[in-house]
Amino acid sequence: MAKMLLIEAILVCLIAFPVGWWVRRARADLRDASGLGFMAFPLIVIFAVVISGLSLWLFAAQDIAPLQHLPAATARYDLDCLGGVLLVTETLLWLCVPVAAVAYLIGGSSSTFFAALSMAFLEISSLCIAAVTRTIPLPGLDVLLFGLGVWLAGAAGAFGLAWLGRARSKAPLLWAWTGFFLLSLLMAFTIGRSGVLFIVVPAVLVFFGLFYAFAIVLLPVESSQERWQAFASLLTFAMTTNYPFYVIEDWQTRERRDERLPAPRVPGNPFSRFFAGPGIILNDANHAAVLWDSFKHRVAHPGLNFTRTYEQLFAAVDLRPQLRNATIKAETADGITTSTLVFMPQRIAAGSQSLEIGASYPYDEAALLRAVCENDYVEHHFSRTENLAEENLKRIPWDELSQMLAPPILRDLILPRKCDDLHQSGVARVEIAQEFVRRLREALADVGIELVGGGLSNITVPEEVAQQRIANWEAKWKRRIEIELGEEEAEVAMQLDPLWARAQLEVYTDLAQILKQASDLDLDLDTIALQLVDALGAMPPKQKNVQDLPTFMWTMLRHGRTPEGER
Repeated sequence: MAKMLLIEAILVCLIAFPVGWWVRRARADLRDASGLGFMAFPLIVIFAVVISGLSLWLFAAQDIAPLQHLPAATARYDLDCLGGVLLVTETLLWLCVPVAAVAYLIGGSSSTFFAALSMAFLEISSLCIAAVTRTIPLPGLDVLLFGLGVWLAGAAGAFGLAWLGRARSKAPLLWAWTGFFLLSLLMAFTIGRSGVLFIVVPAVLVFFGLFYAFAIVLLPVESSQERWQAFASLLTFAMTTNYPFYVIEDWQTRERRDERLPAPRVPGNPFSRFFAGPGIILNDANHAAVLWDSFKHRVAHPGLNFTRTYEQLFAAVDLRPQLRNATIKAETADGITTSTLVFMPQRIAAGSQSLEIGASYPYDEAALLRAVCENDYVEHHFSRTENLAEENLKRIPWDELSQMLAPPILRDLILPRKCDDLHQSGVARVEIAQEFVRRLREALADVGIELVGGGLSNITVPEEVAQQRIANWEAKWKRRIEIELGEEEAEVAMQLDPLWARAQLEVYTDLAQILKQASDLDLDLDTIALQLVDALGAMPPKQKNVQDLPTFMWTMLRHGRTPEGER
């Protein structure tokens, strides 16, 4: 039996080398990509096998677990402590490769070392438990206590792995170990060694294969590197040792308008180094994310992204044009405070890229990092209550930088002008708006933001100033109206004086003719009086007001003469 175990250990070592090379390629984001990192997996597997074989030899030499007395070609495991030790040994030998490979994939060399150490601990614990329980004289009780001891040892190892991985719950690993333990017992003592080699070990491989298949179906992976990262993410999610999972879309609703970052769909600990796989950031076509590991920033593009150790979500960036506005108070040259609403549509600078159908919103990665990270301003809010001082620090996000840069630009443009100059036929407002947009576009371009439009509303003043301006305008226009009316009256008077003189001459001529006819025809006094009254009724009044001009003209027409000279 010792020769059989030695042959199995050699086979495991031969299988470990190509599997280690293959897993190392699958782990494309491995930090220790040196030659030592390449040899870490095979060396740790050999270490686990050597520890197991050495412990077997020592205990066999002390006649504590005399495995050399077992037949090499036995098809079944004996229902005693020696059969249990043989079952544990062979199972651990064959599972050493897939377990170490998975540990290396999701945690690197350190996780593989602890996984191999846990398997060696289980092997040594089973030998020690067998040495103790074989001394129990009651048949059956020794086997029961041995099985319970092996389960407890495995549970302790699973608990330790979950503790190292800072798992949110220890239950998944404990349940997985319990299910595997019961399956191994069932196959070993009903079918025998063939059940362990051809059912238990393949079942573990199928279990990992199903995880891989589900991972590439559930996530929109494209490359082989993303497939393995998706597998590691799903596996650590099952172990509850994953990094945070985010889905970034239009998450900032009315209820969450004050939240600067979206909440993770699946919580996790990004600072875990053992048995903790990559996190997931799934962005829609309108968003990108910025990750930070306390040393540098990295952009997570639209689509599927995987986070690394220590990386946290620093910012969620909406790539669509963002409309921001602000009401800016500025003082004119004559000391009047004005209020102006400015609007500033903006977006992350895209450089030479253009919007295409079927693609995400374009953006320049350097501009995005410059806008989000390099121009990180902090706003201080200081307040004092009684004897306590409170200071709150607020980081200004990139899409509010325009609201910080716009006020000084507009104040510089309004300060040289007087209040009356700002409202002269709207020309001044147009000039201010054009210059404001030009200066703000240059200022935002320096911080990686592109201004896609902009302008300002009416420049308003306080109500009392507006009322005073209305009163001034009223007096000004009233004086101007009076001047215009005076000029018109003078002009009309100059034009009507000849008419009045001619009309009076005609009346006087009529009076003279009446008197002459009266003397020639010897008319009676009544007739002469009637003719005089009729002639005097045509006398035009001297008008002093231009508004009475229609009355005067009507009088002239009413008393005018016919072409034949008749009334």
